[in-house]
Amino acid sequence: MVHFYLKEVIEMIELKGEKERPDVTYADIGGLDVQKQEIRETVELPLLQHELYKQIGIDPPRGVLLYGPPGTGKTMLVKAVANQTNATFIKVNGSEFVQKYLGEGPRMCRQREVQRVLLELLNQMDGFDQTSNVKVIMATNRADTIDPALLRPGRLDRKN
Repeated sequence: MVHFYLKEVIEMIELKGEKERPDVTYADIGGLDVQKQEIRETVELPLLQHELYKQIGIDPPRGVLLYGPPGTGKTMLVKAVANQTNATFIKVNGSEFVQKYLGEGPRMCRQREVQRVLLELLNQMDGFDQTSNVKVIMATNRADTIDPALLRPGRLDRKN
């Protein structure tokens, strides 16, 4: 049985993730005006003006799913948000989490390991305080393969 702990997940992100302070701006992204506005409203505004949401009694989105074909600007949008909000951008390839635990043995238990990773990811996402400045932005080329549990309110509240 595989057990994850927050410390271990953080270590995995630090080891596997690409951590940077991006220099990409919205001006660097051609087009995508609607998507830029949506990401500003759902991620940037809550990070920079959290008190505004508190005053009007609205919980800001905790997470956003960006989807579309490769090369359409998903990662650039996230980097622009990180730049604008002075946040750290951590890029993590989800398959790297699973590969760590598959080891050298038979790969037949892959689906079980994927489910365990998903469950831990859901636990971690649910553990973020609503008032914290942690936002999860996921990007995929295949929105149809995303587990519905990730898309429930309080996790990935918006799809762009």
